[in-house]
Amino acid sequence: MVIAGTPLFSNLSEGIEMKLGLYSITYLGLWYRGEALPLPVLISRAKQYGYDGIEIDGKRPHGNPLDWPTPRFP
Repeated sequence: MVIAGTPLFSNLSEGIEMKLGLYSITYLGLWYRGEALPLPVLISRAKQYGYDGIEIDGKRPHGNPLDWPTPRFP
C-alpha cells in the first residue's frame, strides 16, 4: 500500500510470501450437517485443497489441548 508516494510497509523486505491456511472452524460441524472432522483428516483436507497450513481454533475437537493425546506434548 502506498500513501502519498511512501510505501506504508517499507520496513518489510522484498520476497516475503503470504501463506494461506485453512481455518479449522470451517470443519467444526457448525455450518453443515455432519460431524466435525478429526484433526488428521482436517490436515489432509487442507493439503488436498492446496493450503499451505491450517489455523487451529481453540475449540473442541481441534484446539482443546485437553483432548489431545499426551505424546503430542513436549
